[in-house]
Amino acid sequence: MENPRFAERLSALETNEKNLFHRIVEVKNDLSEIHHVSALCEAISAKLEHAKEQLSAMDQRLSALERAPAEDLRHYKRAAISYLITGFLAAACAMLGIGQLL
Repeated sequence: MENPRFAERLSALETNEKNLFHRIVEVKNDLSEIHHVSALCEAISAKLEHAKEQLSAMDQRLSALERAPAEDLRHYKRAAISYLITGFLAAACAMLGIGQLL
């Protein structure tokens, strides 16, 4: 009393079931890979943040090194100008004979 259409339909459903289970296994594998990639992305993000902090610290130190010669140059420039003025005043005093009064 088996209906031939029933047997065909049962066979088609079994085939579909196998395909669906195969797809579920594939989706589980894909999901596992997605979790793995997500964990790697988080690790990379943390490393990039650390590298960014180190780069910022290096930038600050480099800026300080770049400013130091300019500050030294200003100091030496002021010293040279004051020495020149002192020298001119000393020469003028010597020419006028003011040094003998002191």
